[in-house]
Amino acid sequence: MDPVEAPLGCDRAAACGVEADRVVNTMPADELLAWAADAP
Repeated sequence: MDPVEAPLGCDRAAACGVEADRVVNTMPADELLAWAADAP
């Protein structure tokens, strides 16, 4: 696939079969903050 036409971001994740719950920027803000607080 031509890099110019390749999907990016969430579109690429979906094209690769990544579930939405594995993509950080699909989380609600409060869930993202809790997730980030637990990060090393």
